[in-house]
Amino acid sequence: MTTRARGRTGLTAIGAALAVSASMIGFAGTATAAPALPTPTQVAVSKVTAQSFNLNIGGSTPKLYSVFLNGRLAIGVAESSSTISVSVRGLTQSTDYSVRVQQIVLPGGRTSALSAPTLVRTAAYVAPARPAAVTNLRASGVTAESATLAWSPSATPGVTYRVLLNGQVRESTSATSLVVGPVFGYPNVIPNSGLRPGSANRLGVEAVNAAGVASPVTEIVVTTPGTSVTPPTAPTNLRVVSVTNNRVNLDWTASTDPQIDPSQIQYRFYLDGRFAGYTCSQYCFGSTAGSLGNLAPGTSYRIGVEAFNNRTGGVSDIAEITATTATP
Repeated sequence: MTTRARGRTGLTAIGAALAVSASMIGFAGTATAAPALPTPTQVAVSKVTAQSFNLNIGGSTPKLYSVFLNGRLAIGVAESSSTISVSVRGLTQSTDYSVRVQQIVLPGGRTSALSAPTLVRTAAYVAPARPAAVTNLRASGVTAESATLAWSPSATPGVTYRVLLNGQVRESTSATSLVVGPVFGYPNVIPNSGLRPGSANRLGVEAVNAAGVASPVTEIVVTTPGTSVTPPTAPTNLRVVSVTNNRVNLDWTASTDPQIDPSQIQYRFYLDGRFAGYTCSQYCFGSTAGSLGNLAPGTSYRIGVEAFNNRTGGVSDIAEITATTATP
């Protein structure tokens, strides 16, 4: 009897536990689902150029969106205001794009349906009118670190001039002559800021119109007196790896310098004779590949790479190659 009673008590306890479990399962199964995200409907395009357009997304509250171009995720957009405007860049001229927008909630990644397609066609690229280049560029009063540069004015009226030293813009002026030399800063002259002693220096001038469009650079080479540091060797095997309508990707074989390990050599880009930045970043060393972007479609460029020893100030000759961006 006692044993039978204990058995019934055990079954009763198990049944009660199952009933509780069932009630919990039923509760979970009938939980209210998260509300569906509304499909974006206020999508508009403006300021269409050959390589970009502005995308405007309207809504009543701040949101996070994914933007798709021709069915592929292009960018994510978040904004603290109710109306979002973002610039979509890196596009190809004279090309049709289908733009769709999807609202998303993080964490979890819950999404809305895609918006109806908004169609946009990028404009044909039209090269801006460039001023005429300066002529009769000449140097006088050459010292180890300075020279006086003079030139005949551009045939285009209303321009100013930018003076370049070894591809980098040094000064802007409305005159037609300028002394190029060391930069004076507090409290002393900035080291290695003038012409390089005992070296071939490239001095250039470009004319710039009111819209900021520059002429081709007119350039001369001036060899200064004095003792130069041993420069790195020029990069070799410079080659174009790939091109798009607005970017050129390149690589090359590393330079050498007896005063520094190859992994510590920096490289700098030049575009049509003009300094165009470090090949990865100003504090990046040893990289033997890089790219130049924001270029015009279907345009040929003269691209140069030089090696730079940051410790001694030694600079190699420039290795150059010509590359042409793609057209649609």
